[in-house]
Amino acid sequence: MDKQRINILLAELEDLVPIEGAEVQFLNGPEEALFKATEAGYLRFGLEFMKGAFLPKQNEKVSDFIPMNLESIVTNDSTVAFDCFLRVDSLQEPDKPSPSSKVIGWALAITGSLLVVMILIGVFTTIGWLFK
Repeated sequence: MDKQRINILLAELEDLVPIEGAEVQFLNGPEEALFKATEAGYLRFGLEFMKGAFLPKQNEKVSDFIPMNLESIVTNDSTVAFDCFLRVDSLQEPDKPSPSSKVIGWALAITGSLLVVMILIGVFTTIGWLFK
């Protein structure tokens, strides 16, 4: 992927696709959602999402949230709001330990601790018998 070339194309599209007349409306019902937009709205919406691939993150150390700006094209009567945008390297979730593996880990730790305590009791009892 040639990011520099893509950025050049995005800059060109930014000049070609007007914000004026770009309107997007999101409506959701009980079972379906509707996306309604003007021609300029569709173009501008797609452009804003493409720009999102290159926007700097809001805080590099804390989150992957990016500051997208859709307020200028999404109408006020839309019933779906975009509160935040998150850019990640992969949609695959990292492997998390299952609850059963956590239980096994705790059980082994408790068993090991009890074993150490019993060995110490046995050693001190044996030493006590030897020096009586």
